Amino acid sequence: MNSDLVIFIDGYLADKERADACSVLIDQLKKNLPYKIALLNKYPFSWGLDHKVDYYFHHGEGFMVGQPPQNFLDNNWYERPYVFIDTDAGTIENLLPLTGFQDHVANMYNSFILTSETARNLGFKRVFKVEADTLFDVSELQEIAIDIEQFQDYLLYGERQEGEWTNASYGIADVHIIGYSVNLFDGFELVKNDTEFWELGSKIGYYGKWIEYIIPTLINFQETKSTLKGTKYPGGIRSKYPNTKFDLINSPGGWTQKWENIPIPCRIVPFLEATDEENITNKIALFYWNDKDTELEIDSQIFNSNKELIYSKNLTLHPGCWKYDEIDLDTEIEITNINTQNHITKTTTTRITPENLLDLNTRFIRK
Repeated sequence: MNSDLVIFIDGYLADKERADACSVLIDQLKKNLPYKIALLNKYPFSWGLDHKVDYYFHHGEGFMVGQPPQNFLDNNWYERPYVFIDTDAGTIENLLPLTGFQDHVANMYNSFILTSETARNLGFKRVFKVEADTLFDVSELQEIAIDIEQFQDYLLYGERQEGEWTNASYGIADVHIIGYSVNLFDGFELVKNDTEFWELGSKIGYYGKWIEYIIPTLINFQETKSTLKGTKYPGGIRSKYPNTKFDLINSPGGWTQKWENIPIPCRIVPFLEATDEENITNKIALFYWNDKDTELEIDSQIFNSNKELIYSKNLTLHPGCWKYDEIDLDTEIEITNINTQNHITKTTTTRITPENLLDLNTRFIRK
């Protein structure tokens, strides 16, 4: 079939597990879609996959993005990523560290530039990019095939606003699967170091490390320059395609400690629009949450500045379950949490005062 579109599989195939997942994906795409298939592998070993695709490319010149420039932080420009959980009692929001998570974002961004330029050089006009650890449901892939055939300048899934700390002008979109014309990234080049990455953010007006924000913001920037015809689907991609497996293999760049040290101490926000001055400073929230698939045993004790026990809780939390408590914060407290899961026990101690309460990276917004 003659087509103006090429499917680009994008991955870092650092081990056999990832290579095997990519091989299954290639077989799926070959069987169900009539397009040429290219593979961009950021790992130097091909695992024999170069013989399974129509085009094979290796690009290993990557780097990890470091801490944001200090002026970004001083001026509150930096859009710090965070995760959140909605409950019947309210919403807990957990800010991510400045480094150690999403540091590979420049490599992810560069994949869009590389695939666009390579597809153009091969004579194609459009790209449908798929992350290498994707396993499609066949019926859902057939539905996606209609979008692939019909989109023009871009195809976005999962457009939405996430959380309340995010700038309202920033929209997020999933990039597990995404379509774009080879001209969409005209005027943009590979970023080769921290300076060039943060200059990219200044250019498009997004100061953060989350590729799911960078791409939609870049598209919005391009739409100020010319008229684009795009296809957008709102809501999370996992809701639209519940039987397709995205992120089949966890990325080593993931923040695996985000829901550890349970219960998590949080400052309390009485309502969403509350300012720092309106935050509750004489109480602290304790949020219990088990995001794993095995039971979590918790022993938590809190002492005041006089070494007096003011809170004690011993419980077993089942997978996907949560609990919420509040305690008074009149003076310095010391929280000792003992968490046991899968026969592994971890003990952590945290000290909190009314003065450093607002410095916590977690907050609980009451309903």
